[in-house]
Amino acid sequence: MNNIPVLQNEEQQLKLLRARKQTYDYAKAITIAQMLLALALPIGGAIWGAYRPDIKAYVAAAALVAVVVDPFFLDRWLKDLLRRAAKLGEQFDCVVLDLPWDHFNVGDKV
Repeated sequence: MNNIPVLQNEEQQLKLLRARKQTYDYAKAITIAQMLLALALPIGGAIWGAYRPDIKAYVAAAALVAVVVDPFFLDRWLKDLLRRAAKLGEQFDCVVLDLPWDHFNVGDKV
């Protein structure tokens, strides 16, 4: 009989799973923020600008900031979080299934 049920319920492995879930939750929040920046800001700004023409310049400036912030900050942060969550899952699998760590493909442990 294998010891997978025992190993997967150890406190260290449960911490890895919680960390992976939290990391994916952060990534989900960033994805939602990206969607809001990409959709809600232009649509809301266009509607709001139609009623208040004096704010069109501010809405345009906010859209330009969003265009810069998304690829240079949010997208890189999202990729880093997804990579970290995948490493946490790999670390859990390696301990529970008694697999060797693949430094070439995965890199260092978290």
